[in-house]
Amino acid sequence: MRRPLWLALVWSVVAAVATTVAYAAITAVGSGLTPASDAAALQVSVPTSGSGDAAGGQRNSMTSATEPSVMSPSGEVAKPPRPRDRIDKDRFRRLDDGAVGARGPGRSASYSTVGGTVVARCRAESVTLTAWSPAQGFRVAQVSRGPADGAEITFLSDANQVDLQVECSNGRPVFSVEAESADG
Repeated sequence: MRRPLWLALVWSVVAAVATTVAYAAITAVGSGLTPASDAAALQVSVPTSGSGDAAGGQRNSMTSATEPSVMSPSGEVAKPPRPRDRIDKDRFRRLDDGAVGARGPGRSASYSTVGGTVVARCRAESVTLTAWSPAQGFRVAQVSRGPADGAEITFLSDANQVDLQVECSNGRPVFSVEAESADG
């Protein structure tokens, strides 16, 4: 009778120690994968909401402490977008140069639109699209990745089309966007 009780006690202690060691190992590995300085650069960037200027330029948005927010690699804080049926042609925001995909010589920059995100690299005056990812509900309809004087990509959904063109100016990617909605 004493033997089963003793075995149950030993088993419980071994299980508790194994669980503690496994938890500590997972915690150590998870926190050591990326340095804190890189964590902000790896966070997802989303287009800002609100009204932009008449030329469709860049804008910033303010968030309150109670609203969720997302930080871009440049350190700007933006509100997450609200679901919409139509495209807001001013919902585009450029991210800092040297963002994700900056490998080798040349300058890289990423640009996020409601249709998707593009990373481009300039070497002298030649541009190459190094990466792209369509947003949920969009697909890539056409891409001309370069290297060339200009590169372009078209993101398409059932109701919207976003055309993104990239050229190099002073060795840096310059993005221009045209957005069309199916209902005009």
